[in-house]
This record gives sequence, structure tokens and C-alpha cells, in this order.
Amino acid sequence: MSITLRLARYAALDAAAQSAGLGFLSSSERRRHDSFTAAARRQQFVASRWLARELLAEHYGGQPLDWELSSEPNAPPAVASGDYRHLKLGLSHSGGWVGCAVSEHPVGLDLETLTRPRKVMLIAATACNEAECAELSALPPDRQLAVFYRMWTLKEAWLKQRGLGLDFSLMRGLHAQPAKGAASALTLESSAAGLCAAVTADAISGPLNLQAEGLRFETSGWSLESRGS
Repeated sequence: MSITLRLARYAALDAAAQSAGLGFLSSSERRRHDSFTAAARRQQFVASRWLARELLAEHYGGQPLDWELSSEPNAPPAVASGDYRHLKLGLSHSGGWVGCAVSEHPVGLDLETLTRPRKVMLIAATACNEAECAELSALPPDRQLAVFYRMWTLKEAWLKQRGLGLDFSLMRGLHAQPAKGAASALTLESSAAGLCAAVTADAISGPLNLQAEGLRFETSGWSLESRGS
């Protein structure tokens, strides 16, 4: 199965979405938008939905305003437009970036910026299994953050693909190994931009159709297995 992924800077998306007005949001999206109390979170929501519409219009036709999406509680965003309801979306945002993945099968996406300092081992004790924690602790401090986010994005994208919320028990039970055949996940890392992303699917065949404003990424394929925590 093929996946199209776009990573875009938030500021330009926000400007385009605001110029279109909030009328492009569906009723379910508007309810979700209005449920956020923080203005920044509402703006991120609008920008991500606009990015999805831009990507759908570019690859499947029409204009961004022609596309209708639904946004139900505890479910990934869904295409609600005519003959394209079979398309699946994955959305994520972090820092000044927003990402959208489109596929004909369920897809998960997580995007993280590496610009903020983190207490890596403290967070890893909650989200990572014993082998992963040992791998992290053996690394020099300046490598821990990037490797941790590679682990984290794989886990969160896997949860999102299944429509699940953040579950640390499931995250600890998820094991990633370099893919020997068809991959069920890809990681994309750019040290220059301070970005790490992961996209997951049941099986990924063919090259990833990536649009990322000219950035170059180191891409790796992974096989994911849930073994329990």
C-alpha cells in the first residue's frame, strides 16, 4: 500500500486557513474545535484540517473547500466526501510543524520536534520497555533525545492508526525491529530541522510519497510487534 505524506510549516497553513474562514469546517469538526479552551490548540486544529484538504485536493482533485471531513470523539479524522470515503487520514502537529498522511488503508502518523530539552530517561521509564530503556541509557546524552523520539513516534503512530488514545501500557508492550521485508512503519529524521516523524500501516509497499518543503530526511523501515507490557 502506498502513503502520501506532507510536512508543512504551521504559519503558512494558518494564514491560508484563516483567509478561507472557519466555514470550511464540518459540523463535527466545528464541535471539536469549539471544545478546545486554548486558542493555540484551536489554531493547530484548523491548520491541520486545512492541510488535509490541500493534500486531498492536490492528489484527488477539486479545491480544498470542496472536501468535507468528519471529526468524531476518540476516532481519527475521516473523509466524508462522496466517492472518497475509503481514504484514511493521519494528522499530527508539533512546534511549528503540521503533518498529514493519506492512504487507502488505516494509517498512523506522529510528528515531534526535538527543540525542547526533555528528561529522557524519566519519560522513557513510562513509555518504553526494558530493552529500550537499556538502549537509551547506554547512549551518550546528546544522542538520547533523538533515539527516544524515534521510539516514541513509532509507538504513538501505531496507537493512532488503531484509533486509540495514549496508553503507556500498550506503548511499553510495542517492540520495533528493523524491517527485513515489508515494513509496517517508517521513521523520518532530520537533525538539521530538529524533526522526527513516524508513519505506520499494516504493510507499506513502494516508496513513500513525501513532500516536506525541500527538507532531507533519513528514512528507516521497521517491523512492529505488540507483545504486552
